[in-house]
Amino acid sequence: MKKLIISVIFLLINYYSFACDSGSFTIVSQTTNPDGTITYVLNIQIELGSGDGFYEGFQLTFNSPSTSPTVTIFDNALTAADLTSGNITETLDGSASGNVLDYINNTPYSAASNDFGLLLSVTVDGCAESIDLLAHYTFPGSCTYNAVTGQNCATCSITALAAGTQTACNPATNTYTQQVVVTYSNEPGAGTLDVNGQSFAITGSPQTVTLTNLPADGNNVNVTAVFSADATCLFSTNSLFTAPAPCPPACTISVAAG
Repeated sequence: MKKLIISVIFLLINYYSFACDSGSFTIVSQTTNPDGTITYVLNIQIELGSGDGFYEGFQLTFNSPSTSPTVTIFDNALTAADLTSGNITETLDGSASGNVLDYINNTPYSAASNDFGLLLSVTVDGCAESIDLLAHYTFPGSCTYNAVTGQNCATCSITALAAGTQTACNPATNTYTQQVVVTYSNEPGAGTLDVNGQSFAITGSPQTVTLTNLPADGNNVNVTAVFSADATCLFSTNSLFTAPAPCPPACTISVAAG
């Protein structure tokens, strides 16, 4: 009896240790579509040994720490004709929910008993920083692979505006200049920082910009900052500062003797 128990334990250890150990998962390409979605071509290689048992299917999860990507376009079913290597004897039915895509064998028979590979095209709405492949549902620990997309999903944010130095009114033009300090994070890598319609190169937060040729009218001034490359990344503050009182040029009267 003791020998039997030891043999069973040995078999279980080997059964779990070698499942999926020779599989692989890579991103072949990723293409940004005109509507902003991203299409990934994934190279999936699934290793199945003689001890891997009933093969139920695999799962893909598109990960983001700050957004919610959604799988939108995928193959509804996978058969042997879709493979680049190996064979499957049952259809794997595709279904998506949010950021998760499953390909499931819905029959009582194992879908495969040998290694197989495929190139899979999946379109996702939203940013994903990495993709997880669970190659074999029976072995979630040893059969999970990860591929990094190279994307940064952190959301751009302008968090504060502050009034800086203000010049006196210039009598020659009845205008003044005003500094504004803009605090932001995860700014776009291109474009400009626009403050009340004036554009500035992005230099890093906190950034001080100088608004010029502002009319001196004594009124409170509302300020809006936005990045040209991301119109959703904006911040507004009402009455951030008050303009100087008007200072029109002094009236000069010349009198000629005669």
